[in-house]
Amino acid sequence: MRKHFAAYYRPSPAEFATLKADAVVSLDANVLLNFYRYSDETRDQFAQILERLKSRLWLTHQAAKEFQANRALVIAEQRQVLVETLKALKEARDQLGAKVKDIYRSSPSDEVSKRWASVEGALDSLTTHIEDCEKKAILPTADLDDDPIWRLMTDLFDGRVGDPYEPDDLQRHLEAGKTRYAKLTPPGHADATKTGDKPYGDWLVWRQLLDHAVAEARPVLLVTDDRKEDWWLRVKSRTIGPRPELIDEMAHEAGQAFYLYRPEQFLTVFEASGEAIKEAAALQPIDDAPGWISMPAQVDVLGPVVAARRLELGPAWGTLDSAFLSSLKSLQDLNLSPSYLSAMNAMSSLDLSSSYASAMKAMSSLDLSRQFASTLNALDAAGNLNPDQSQALMPKSLADPDHGLDSLESARDVVGSDDERGDSADDDGDQATS
Repeated sequence: MRKHFAAYYRPSPAEFATLKADAVVSLDANVLLNFYRYSDETRDQFAQILERLKSRLWLTHQAAKEFQANRALVIAEQRQVLVETLKALKEARDQLGAKVKDIYRSSPSDEVSKRWASVEGALDSLTTHIEDCEKKAILPTADLDDDPIWRLMTDLFDGRVGDPYEPDDLQRHLEAGKTRYAKLTPPGHADATKTGDKPYGDWLVWRQLLDHAVAEARPVLLVTDDRKEDWWLRVKSRTIGPRPELIDEMAHEAGQAFYLYRPEQFLTVFEASGEAIKEAAALQPIDDAPGWISMPAQVDVLGPVVAARRLELGPAWGTLDSAFLSSLKSLQDLNLSPSYLSAMNAMSSLDLSSSYASAMKAMSSLDLSRQFASTLNALDAAGNLNPDQSQALMPKSLADPDHGLDSLESARDVVGSDDERGDSADDDGDQATS
């Protein structure tokens, strides 16, 4: 059985040890870009591990290209997160302070003053820390000397990046990608709704890994923060391991072993500290939120809406869990009208605060049913949605008095609970022995 279906079995300790000792180690672009998001401590530990493995490091041309193309944007986004967080902290401090003063005026108490002074001090300390981070933050630049992370990557992968395909070869591979995606052959088909050549980034990474494995006759470890189902075998919310099709294809085409690690698994295998592993695990890629996969063209308007506000939501984006995102995905077989899609697109101009994001999360437990979708679809002849029509959008479970929601606008005031993220993984099953 195992001889014929080896890809479905977890590698043995000896096989993991061989991968750890001998495999080519390749990083996806999202892992390289995460270096701009990690703390100094985690970044340093990751860099030290890569330095130890330097003789085995190799970067696909596609991953290197995506890193270079997105580096400045990620830097700008990270700086903007700091700016927005400072703004939110100052607003929260002022609002809380005003409320506490109201309490004190109506019922003077030294205990209230003491406790507020403690809270005020903690907020001031946090504000000072974030201000320091903002001052030290890297700015987008074309000067290598002004970006230590860019310089690190340039040095680590000097002479260790694959060559680009010749135009004819690239076109041939893009055509092959279209055929694979039509058959849902992994990886990359989860990006099929992207525009231009962007859908084929993951496929080109994989094609270049296959080519390199053939040329070098060595096994391959790929470290990626992409968590979509065209890389990982997932059952409900549980990640089992790499897609068996990938392991099979590498074995059949290159005669080599292949395995996939998320950053936290890679750090565990190569013995980083517990804090660095926790940080890598907690860093959720924005574009790869669990459940946001294979959105069809008719629902693709939601993508720009979410992307337009993902930076503003910051950490609150992580509260949009897989159950809610899956409920959006379930709408893919419905005939959603132009009026509804236009209304969704208009949401991109709203101020989607963290409170609103929490309200969105609360919807994950509601029944976004065909009846609800049909109600939305019935607005086709109505044109633009006015406040009265927005009331019609509310399913009964949202409009129930127990929820205190009488319109879509009031949903902004709902704060959801901090449920656990729904993408648990069999971490110990994905780690090699030391």
